[in-house]
Amino acid sequence: MYIIRLFLLAEDDGGNGGAGGAEDLGGRISHVAASYENDLDEALRNDDFTGIEDVGKLYGAYKEAKAQNAKDKEALDNSLRIPGKDSSYDDVKAFFQKIGMPEKAEDYGLSDYDLDPAEIADMKRNFMDSAHRSGLTKVQANNLWKHEAATYAAFKRSAQAQVEELTKNLDQRYDAVLKDEYPDDTRRAERMTLERNLFTEVVGKANLGEYLSKTGLNLNPNFMHALATFYEKYAHSDPASQGAGRAETEAERLKRKYPSMFKGE
Repeated sequence: MYIIRLFLLAEDDGGNGGAGGAEDLGGRISHVAASYENDLDEALRNDDFTGIEDVGKLYGAYKEAKAQNAKDKEALDNSLRIPGKDSSYDDVKAFFQKIGMPEKAEDYGLSDYDLDPAEIADMKRNFMDSAHRSGLTKVQANNLWKHEAATYAAFKRSAQAQVEELTKNLDQRYDAVLKDEYPDDTRRAERMTLERNLFTEVVGKANLGEYLSKTGLNLNPNFMHALATFYEKYAHSDPASQGAGRAETEAERLKRKYPSMFKGE
């Protein structure tokens, strides 16, 4: 009776005997038995089977765990793993692709923005290669490319305006180059026409038109004057005059071809 009174008066310990189990009078942990416990290895039979006491509950718990594992795996696969110093190339590449870098440089899908596709092809390709090496996302690359294309378009408009202005005042600038050597206005105008013709002739013979146009030398009066003067002085005589007994001198060829330039000599 005394023992029973002590047990009834003892303080409740909140069930510290273990989750799902209870502590018996001997201090041992009791457990919830399972209907299939005898089918388990002997070492597993003393476990607590709370919540999985029968096969039905065990299978339900298994299905829940399986579904959770699938969710955890999907979350892990879709998670952003920041590469470290020991990460492989594939790990680093996978990281940048996760945040939006395309698999290939040409997959950025950049717009031409009303520019000539053939004209900007090299610039566009170099930009995409650089963006891909830098790990840029599609959004980042497209934003930067839009700025690059706008900058190029502005530069092109400025260059075209300069060419138009240089073309417009070429005669005026050429006149200034010849003024000291030919102070007479009439003679200077005639000389300028002669040199412009000589320049056109030598450029055509040497197929220099495209190069001079790209470099702007075809609008540089100092260069035009120097080339025309050199051609006038050192060019070979006209083959058409061969067979007339002797080769025609360059001075004679020029007088024959541009007679009005030599009036009053």
